[in-house]
Parts: sequence; C-alpha cells; structure tokens
Amino acid sequence: SGLAILNKYNQFSLHKVFFMTEILNRSNQGDKLAQKCIKEFKMYICDAIYNLSMILDIDTFIIGGGICDIGMELFSEIELKVNAKLHYFMRNITILQANLKEYSGVQGALWVLKSFLR
Repeated sequence: SGLAILNKYNQFSLHKVFFMTEILNRSNQGDKLAQKCIKEFKMYICDAIYNLSMILDIDTFIIGGGICDIGMELFSEIELKVNAKLHYFMRNITILQANLKEYSGVQGALWVLKSFLR
C-alpha cells in the first residue's frame, strides 16, 4: 500500500514525506532510498497482480485509493512487466485507474451502506 511505502521511506529518511508523489519525485531526482522504495513497490505489486491473475483468472485490475497519486505511468510499467510474465501462458492483464482515485474506497463503502439501508 501507499502507506506502507511512506512508512518505510520515513523510517530510514531524515526528511519525512507525507505523499507518494513526494517519494516518486525524490526517486526521479536520484534519492537512493526513494528509488529503492519505488523498486520494491513495483516488485510487490507485480507479484501480487501476477498471482491474482493466475489464481483467480482476473484480467482487469482497477487501482484506487491513495496509491493513484503516483500516476498511471508507473502502473503502465507494472502492466508491461506482468504481461511479460503472463505471455508464456498466453494471458494478458490491463490496469486501469479508478475514476474516483483516492476516494473510491469511501464511495464504495457509502454505496454498500445505502444499499443496506433501503
């Protein structure tokens, strides 16, 4: 999660950050710790999406929540890496961004609550 990446970065950095975009910017500016955090994030996300795709036969992943702040460029890279691994099984996935971005979880919870109260 984005929070886990923030916590990991802040654990080892003298300069605290509060948003994923800050870690991504620092990574692009050559910050070695930020680059390591982004690399680990991509590795874990690739593994998770690959495993979910193989186990549950999912071909479309919609990314929502605060992690959307890092932008779809990074998720496009993740999509390419996962598809390279899935190629051997003649499979392919797509990663999309939730329309509500970081508010998608809140909106979904509200929808469930409204449905329950009817």
